[in-house]
Amino acid sequence: MARVYTLLGGHVAEKLFLGREKVTTGCSSDLQRATELAYAMVRHFGMEDKYGVIHVSKDQLSEDENKKIDEVVQCILKVIIYSSSALYRMPLKRLNKC
Repeated sequence: MARVYTLLGGHVAEKLFLGREKVTTGCSSDLQRATELAYAMVRHFGMEDKYGVIHVSKDQLSEDENKKIDEVVQCILKVIIYSSSALYRMPLKRLNKC
């Protein structure tokens, strides 16, 4: 999980410091790797209670199950982005007081 936070950190920092409209493509490989890790967390590492401890590939599941996993992965990434944003904002508030 910490690795996903690290990978998404650059993307979050760009959004906060440069603005949403100026996010670069520089962190695209980080976004790709974070997404791959989130899928692995669900499909291979048993880190999602709903699916339990499983190790399955995409082609072993139905289309509906894959859609559900897509939603879970999207949720994981959104939670991490939200949490990372909150962590970055804390020092910014302190800096703005100086």
